[in-house]
Amino acid sequence: MFEKFQRAVERTLQRFTIKDTTQFTQLVRDELSDISPDIHQSSPNARQLHTLYELRARFLDWELGTGYLGFFSRNPGTRYTFTRRLEVVFQMLPSLERVKILEIGCGAGLFCLESARQATTVIGIDISLFVLDFARQVKDEVHSQNVSFQQGDAEQLAFRDETFDLVICSEVLEHVPDPQRALAEIRRVTKPGGTVILTTPSAVSLSDLFMGLFRVFNKHIESEKDVHFDKKTYLAMQRINREQSENIDNTIFVRIHERFSFPALLTMFHQAGLNVEQAHGTVFAFPPHYQIFYRYCPGWALPAIRLLEQVLNRVHIFQRWGSVTTCFTLKAGPTE
Repeated sequence: MFEKFQRAVERTLQRFTIKDTTQFTQLVRDELSDISPDIHQSSPNARQLHTLYELRARFLDWELGTGYLGFFSRNPGTRYTFTRRLEVVFQMLPSLERVKILEIGCGAGLFCLESARQATTVIGIDISLFVLDFARQVKDEVHSQNVSFQQGDAEQLAFRDETFDLVICSEVLEHVPDPQRALAEIRRVTKPGGTVILTTPSAVSLSDLFMGLFRVFNKHIESEKDVHFDKKTYLAMQRINREQSENIDNTIFVRIHERFSFPALLTMFHQAGLNVEQAHGTVFAFPPHYQIFYRYCPGWALPAIRLLEQVLNRVHIFQRWGSVTTCFTLKAGPTE
């Protein structure tokens, strides 16, 4: 899917200091660490979230920190995890001829660069200056002329009403303080009849059920729901740049990772003026543990997982309950 960008990504990575591996033993230690449990009860403000997302991009492994780059990983499980939902998104796309596209949470920008081969204009926004710098350097490497990257906030989109024919918002809604406001902004900048492709983790998935069993035996294993302390970024910073991490308030590492039930999403879409045309459930983080899966899953197991996903999607309850992430095609209703 992104093969054509590999050399540009590799050249850009040489100018960045991002780790490309994590040892299994270190992964286990991080998962079992008990870090500042009292902080879990507080909610982050906008400044703290901006800082956290910047730190995640700078200090986590490169496929986690910059987004989409797991496509180039040596591990087949990592490649599958970071590209499966994008494959589904591409399958949901309308024709891109003479289309103006906005991607919210563009990360390293590869989706924007791929879409720009057909679209008229593509704009990618992200909250992290670090990943935007990376995306711009990859763009310069491939000499793409109709793509631009800029810092932006999903809750305050800096564009005029009805600007875009297509808006992509993949794995972003669960990380914003006010998701309903973000959806309203998405509807505002989308032309009536335009398309929104949105993906977000399911409230209850097969992986979550297994993780729940794990947490019965060890409460320190991180939950990927609601507001919680981002242990991975905190510990990575301590290992890589101890002096700097000691000068940063621990409350910066509180993040939002809210999960929405399918009925709740339908209500939110309706309130924002977005109508569901299609929903597809994806399985890209399989039990027993999502990080073990994407780092160590053997390639021979992936066709069976893909087949399982196809079978489960024929049972329409799967999109509502059980998928790791649900991918939606939405249509912008008429303005009032």
